Amino acid sequence: MRRKPAGRLHRIAEGAATILSQRGYRLAQMADVARECDLSAGALYGYVEGKEALLHLALSYVFEIEPDESDLPYRISSPSETLNLLKHEIKRDAIWPVLSERLQKPGNGPHTEDIAEVAAELFDMMHRRRRAIWLLDRCAKDVPEIAALYVKHVKVRYLRDLEALISRGQSGRRIYRDVDAASAARGVLEMVAWFAMHRLRDIVPLPCSEEKARGAAISLAVHALCRSPVNPRTRLESLKE
Repeated sequence: MRRKPAGRLHRIAEGAATILSQRGYRLAQMADVARECDLSAGALYGYVEGKEALLHLALSYVFEIEPDESDLPYRISSPSETLNLLKHEIKRDAIWPVLSERLQKPGNGPHTEDIAEVAAELFDMMHRRRRAIWLLDRCAKDVPEIAALYVKHVKVRYLRDLEALISRGQSGRRIYRDVDAASAARGVLEMVAWFAMHRLRDIVPLPCSEEKARGAAISLAVHALCRSPVNPRTRLESLKE
């Protein structure tokens, strides 16, 4: 029997993540992934058993789990295996220690330095996990079970925590009070998301480095929320990686 080329399954996982992020689970077809990987549809089935296994493979790829190429075609026992994978990765990775610590910090709400550090953490988290976010955002529209896990336990939970921090700042008169806290939290999240990840796929490219994009996101978050923002240059110097 002819041996399959080493590393081909990894390339298929990458292609599956790309197609599913663009088209979603409902519209994406095995043939689309085959074309993305320069394979025939028949050859693809020699590597991946079907569409459910393809989604599991793509999720494994975006969470940096190397697929097992020793037993092909790649298969799963049931869709619950994919949901269990997602539950495990959410539990392991959906944490934001800086924001959580600032919520517990005593006093009259966050200082401008706290907002800058929260924005920096959000940028780094979204940039590092951008492939997973693209995939989950798109597939959650088609797969209710993914939406129930990802939206509830990641997006909604983060927005709730950020809204609580902003509300504390408004109560302490350190954050502008003329904007609804929930709206402000969503606005900051979407703005940082664009700089951290969506700019990389925008039809109008932003010709700047990751460092400059990160600095812009932090500075804009601080100036959008804080009544007396710190000098952005001083603050950004201390937040450089």
